[in-house]
Amino acid sequence: MARRVHLHIGAPKSGTTYLQTILWRNRDLLREAGVLVPGRGLVDYNRAAVAMRVEHQGDGEAARAWRAMLQEVHAFDGDVVMSGEWFCLAPAHLVGRTIEQLAPAEVSVVFSARAFVSQVPAAWQESLKRGNPLSLDDFVDRLWQGRRRWSWGTLDARTVLERWLPHVPVQRMALVTVPRDRREPDALLTRFSEALSFPRGGLDLGEAARNESLSVESAELLRKVAPRAQEVIDFSDRHWADEYRWMRRYLAHDLLVPQEGHRIALRRKDVSRLRRRSQEVVDWARTSGIRVVGDLDDLVEVGNPEHSLHPSKVDAAAQLERAVPVMARLLHDLRAATLAAEDERKERA
Repeated sequence: MARRVHLHIGAPKSGTTYLQTILWRNRDLLREAGVLVPGRGLVDYNRAAVAMRVEHQGDGEAARAWRAMLQEVHAFDGDVVMSGEWFCLAPAHLVGRTIEQLAPAEVSVVFSARAFVSQVPAAWQESLKRGNPLSLDDFVDRLWQGRRRWSWGTLDARTVLERWLPHVPVQRMALVTVPRDRREPDALLTRFSEALSFPRGGLDLGEAARNESLSVESAELLRKVAPRAQEVIDFSDRHWADEYRWMRRYLAHDLLVPQEGHRIALRRKDVSRLRRRSQEVVDWARTSGIRVVGDLDDLVEVGNPEHSLHPSKVDAAAQLERAVPVMARLLHDLRAATLAAEDERKERA
């Protein structure tokens, strides 16, 4: 059975997609080195995250995926790495159950943290991809309201890790900081591998997937289009992956991400309060006893990025400029799909 299980439990929008694709691409190589990355695919980690946070796991899709991963863990003789950014949603009273299910392996917890001034706009645009109609201003205000999917209950290292501390000794917790300086693209991976003690050398980095960003113009267009699309398209009787495929992957990533524009800027007052929140995390980390991998100064970003614009400054003309090529691409793709279907019918006739 596994000796140690390293749980990478978040935060979303802290380079998790990049890290997870590298882990999965190198799954066989890591196994040869004595490190298991369980599961049939990355989607199993979303299912596992659901199982971790529900009171009664039952026998649904999420529970079956989680049990299958647990079986792999218990059958393996070595170290295990499990990375799921939504593991951070596990409520305090259920964290202990997860630790018990992984026993007798020794569990360590890793949390990757990013400066809130850059993380929060990234989180906002991610929420837009699922049909959220909130403005950036409202999205920021709601971070302080409860433990929703997008709140301090998922983004704030202190808030998340304090739910795990009663069950995992502080000596087995690590906080990995996301580098502000992007001139060394592999710096985050180096820090992550150090925190988890798995071999960094020889990994195939390839074209590691990154969760690409929308321009502020595309983000505002998506904020208007996505809720309307969900009204027109009934996803309720389909698997959740169907909405993910069309709304997030196709509309947002395929059609809108390529449209260039300004980066997303926060209001000055929000920059100030997010920097204060980041400083609170830094102050806590310095005294908590948690191992820090990276530089805590990376978490306190100075302000908005260059060439950025607040969404309220995006006018209708800028949105139309992005909508025109999207409409043309939609017509192109619809025509291609129709012609392919017609050809297939002719071949069957």
